[in-house]
Amino acid sequence: DAHDPLRNTFFHCLADAAWELEVSDGRYEGTVCVGETFYGQERATIFVEGVEFCRDLRLNRKETRDLTRVVEVADGRLTLTSHEDSRINKATRLNHLRLRRAGGPGPGDP
Repeated sequence: DAHDPLRNTFFHCLADAAWELEVSDGRYEGTVCVGETFYGQERATIFVEGVEFCRDLRLNRKETRDLTRVVEVADGRLTLTSHEDSRINKATRLNHLRLRRAGGPGPGDP
């Protein structure tokens, strides 16, 4: 929806760059919204803490997509990255990130 301010703004996530948010260590449920309300998106690629949320996702004009995964933070910083290959010149358009603590044990916990 072009009138939703969370979907009507974005920043470009470029290869070889990282965006970090200081958080407490633990498990988090993260939701990223990729795409754009005017142009399409050819190769949306987002990783959060190394967990793939999407890779080379194609979105049509005016299409956005919410993608949710659980990630583990162990260094006090939630890290978001995009394309792994700096030769890819298409930036992923990230509209917003929602983050909340995830319940239950972490990977490898009993």
